[in-house]
This record gives sequence, structure tokens and C-alpha cells, in this order.
Amino acid sequence: MHKIILWIFEQIKNIVNFISIVCSFLTTVISLNWIETIIQAHWTFLDFLRPIMNVVLDFSNTILPLSFNAFGTTFDIKYITAVFLLLITTFICRKILNFLLDLEVDYHNLHIKVKKHNEKNFNKHLTCKIEEREVKINKYMVLINTQWNKNHFKKESDSMGEQNNLMNNFIFGETGVKYSIFNNGFLYKFDNFKNIDNTIDILFKLINSDAPLDYAISVQIGENLPSIKKLSDLKAFNKIIMSAETLYRYNLNKEKKYNTENVGVFQQNDKTLEVHEFKEKL
Repeated sequence: MHKIILWIFEQIKNIVNFISIVCSFLTTVISLNWIETIIQAHWTFLDFLRPIMNVVLDFSNTILPLSFNAFGTTFDIKYITAVFLLLITTFICRKILNFLLDLEVDYHNLHIKVKKHNEKNFNKHLTCKIEEREVKINKYMVLINTQWNKNHFKKESDSMGEQNNLMNNFIFGETGVKYSIFNNGFLYKFDNFKNIDNTIDILFKLINSDAPLDYAISVQIGENLPSIKKLSDLKAFNKIIMSAETLYRYNLNKEKKYNTENVGVFQQNDKTLEVHEFKEKL
């Protein structure tokens, strides 16, 4: 439709411009014809235009059929009338052309404004649909990898297995969720993302505890194991990290207890991974 309207504008401008050019040309040749009549000459180069000039002159003569004698010759008012009418028509065509140009500019501006408005509404509608879809996703996973704290002086009686059991028993006591082994870590699956802050509270208790372990904690929305494995492979100890899609879903929660901070963008094979972390509010 937009292209059709632009085509119509162009055709009207061409027609008006053509009429203006024709009127300017006829003004010139009728003026020459008038001079030719006054000096009683005959210019052959005007002969092929005389049929057209006669039509215009006959029409102007019907408007004001007057003539007068002066300086030994006859002056027909029809020439003056014809030139005047042609000049008026040329002037009107120029005004119409300027009006059309301004109207076309206004139309362009309106088209851009409507297009931006429609795009804004479409993007808003699309965003709402995405948010509605994302809000429905309540399942999420937590994967914990452990290692000895670098500042911990390891004794012969120390057991990594025992420390891991203490950690898992603590989490089970707080959440009632059992773990499974995945990617050399402990995978927990939850089904209420709206209350994820309660889980993050527990995870920060681990990080801030006096246990002789460092914890690399990965959080992933949904049940996409390859995604949480990519986070786990970063070995971000003493951090609670998440992917960009998890952050997007977290921001849709009405109440958020924790701040978030960008950790960085990491290259993994031919893909990039945007990573963020939960930060305690000071």
C-alpha cells in the first residue's frame, strides 16, 4: 500500500509538472504570436503550433472579446487574456506542486511514525508473549562442584567424601531435595523458580561457612543438562553463577533478594556463553 501511495504521488506530480511546462511554453509562443500580429509579420516556425494557439485564443476571446486600435494597428485583448490565464495556471500548478511535495513529506513522516508505533506494539506484544512463556518455566537446577580450600591444611583424617556428605545432608535438611551425580558434582533439581531466593540463601550459607571446601555453584533454568555442564566446566569457585537465560527469568520475578553481576562472555568451541553471578546486597 505504501508503494502504491508513493506511486500516486509521483504520477500526480508528473502531471502537474507537465501542465506547468506546457502552460509556460504556450505563454511564450502566444506572446511571440502576439508580437507577430502587432508587427504584421509571419514566422513560419510558429505554423505547426498555430492549431493549438488558436484553440487557446478562441477560448480567451469568449471570455473577453475586445480589441482596440493604437499606433496604427489593432490590439486584441484575447492575447492578454490568454497570457494572463496561462500565467495564472502556471502559478497554480507551482502552488499545487509545492503542496504535493509538502504533503508527501508529511506522509513520509506519518508513515515512519506509524511504522515505529506498530513495531513498538509488535515488540511489546512479542515481549509479553516471551515473558508469559518464561514465567511458566519453574523448574531449575543447581550443580555444585567442590574442592579443598586452598587455605585449608589437610590432615590425614580429612575426607572429601565426608565433607561432601555433610554438605548434601545440610542441603537436604533445608530443601528436602536429594541430589544426583553429574559432571563430577552434585545436581539438585527444583520446581519453584519464584522462590529461588530461598535456595540462594542456602547456597550462600555454604560459601560463607567455615567448611574446608570451595564451592563452584551453577544455576540453570529448566532442565537443560548441557547448559549447566557448560557453566560447571568454568570451575568458578566461591561464586553462584548462571546463564543469560536464567538471569532473564530471574528478572521476571516480582521480588528479587539478590543483585546480579556480569562475570563475562566465554568462548566454548564455536559458541559464546554469557555468564552472570548472584551477589549479596550489602
